[in-house]
Amino acid sequence: MTKVEIEYKYPLRSRDRFVVTVNVKKEGNIRIVFLQEIYRIPDKKLIIRAKVTGAAIKNGKPVYPGEVITKLGLD
Repeated sequence: MTKVEIEYKYPLRSRDRFVVTVNVKKEGNIRIVFLQEIYRIPDKKLIIRAKVTGAAIKNGKPVYPGEVITKLGLD
């Protein structure tokens, strides 16, 4: 189960330098959300904001992603 939401704020041009930031949070018992932003260097202009939601699946059913939660420090 995955959902991706992307807001394109401004285009990057060839040879533009950029930085990507990622924050991770747990949502409910089975979902993990990655909040990502891309900024152009050096003016720190926001280029893209994205929210990627994922869930662990076992045998076709959502399950608690215990080990992933632990390794990401979300428990």
